[in-house]
This record gives sequence, C-alpha cells and structure tokens, in this order.
Amino acid sequence: ENKEELQAYGDYKKDPTPENKKELGMELIDGQSTRETLLNILFTREEIIELHLAVKEKNAVRGYYESQK
Repeated sequence: ENKEELQAYGDYKKDPTPENKKELGMELIDGQSTRETLLNILFTREEIIELHLAVKEKNAVRGYYESQK
C-alpha cells in the first residue's frame, strides 16, 4: 500500500487535479484500512489503545503538537 500511496502523492504533487486528489485520498484510505485490519489481527483493543497513547507521547516529545497550542 505504501508504494501506491507514494505514487498517488507524487502524481498529485506534479498535477494537483481533482482526479489526482481523489486518487490520493482513495489510496490513503485503502492503506489506512489495511493497517487497521492488521492491527486488529495482531493486537487486542486494549493494546491498540496503549499503542495510540504511546505514539502520541512519542510525538509530543518530538514537538509535533507545538503548533496546536
């Protein structure tokens, strides 16, 4: 999925038409669906919540949320 997402992003950056934007969005959602499915196969709901919190904490330390203050 990543390869297809990157290709669609490159196409959109080169030519930001509504069609390319839609294709990019579809590829991103397709990838998201794939990742959600794999997470649900490998982890319990509780583990997924813990993973989300750990990522938020890691990103906060990196300063990714500073612009939201």
